[in-house]
Amino acid sequence: MKRTITNICLPAMLLLLLLLLSSCAQDPYAETRTYHMITVGYDYTDSSATTLKKDIDDAVQVAKCFKSLTNGNIDIYYLLGSDASEISKYTDITDYSSPTIDNIKSAIDSVAASATEADITFFYFSGHGASEQDRTNYNQEFTEDFYIATKTTDTSSSKTYDTYDLEDLLERLDTIPGKVLILGDFCYSGGVLHANNVSADSSLYDNVDLFNIFFNSQINVEYPDIYALTASSYYTTSTSAGSKYHSKFTQILLKALGWDDSDLLNPVQGTVSAADGNTLTLSSLYNWVYENGGVYGVQRPVATSTSADLVIVNF
Repeated sequence: MKRTITNICLPAMLLLLLLLLSSCAQDPYAETRTYHMITVGYDYTDSSATTLKKDIDDAVQVAKCFKSLTNGNIDIYYLLGSDASEISKYTDITDYSSPTIDNIKSAIDSVAASATEADITFFYFSGHGASEQDRTNYNQEFTEDFYIATKTTDTSSSKTYDTYDLEDLLERLDTIPGKVLILGDFCYSGGVLHANNVSADSSLYDNVDLFNIFFNSQINVEYPDIYALTASSYYTTSTSAGSKYHSKFTQILLKALGWDDSDLLNPVQGTVSAADGNTLTLSSLYNWVYENGGVYGVQRPVATSTSADLVIVNF
């Protein structure tokens, strides 16, 4: 018996409907979303800490890349310091703040006041990370003892930089409606992943690859709307060795996103290598970074591991 046109079309229509519903379920806010970004780059030239000359370029180029990826549908808060010449070369950036704790908090509060549940906020930090972690005792909570090093406002003492506790940072970012993606290029940056009560045979820590597999399997996200992709785990440093303009993790991150800034002041958006078809997700971004240069010595990128992937952008 010949199938009628109705019999042929109905299954196809049902399949199309299911595909559309599936797409909407994956990213129901795609049509109404606005993006926000807080990008922080501090080179420490005015402090006693080791100078990181690439960190201002890191923060600026990552922001410009995400502006391109979102077709300009993004509000960007620049927090940059402190070599003025490294900032002034970007003549289109005239509105920026110093990377102090108060200014970071203020930027987060501003985003929290304007963002909706449909939105995605990126928090990027390139600079020094610090840890008071006793890495001989892994059976403890980790984020309470991790910090990012920020510009100090205390000129009355010999203190030359401040430290912002990552737990405090997470709590403040959690006030932002919608989803938040932390991109961290600093030592011990995996501390933001909030892996609690991790314990294992000590010999595991001698094998970096096995440790990272174990570490990712132990992630317990206290803040379900905060995602993260970081340069390193909580127990390793991250290197500033990379390209001419960028530290290693940011160099690979920008490459994954198709950003060519070999001509720093005239960057070009190319094909997003890390995309999965027409969609860039956190898992596709992490996998590309891990497999294409993110591994450097003992440094391994890590990311939040949850049942629901984060759809970053659709093309």
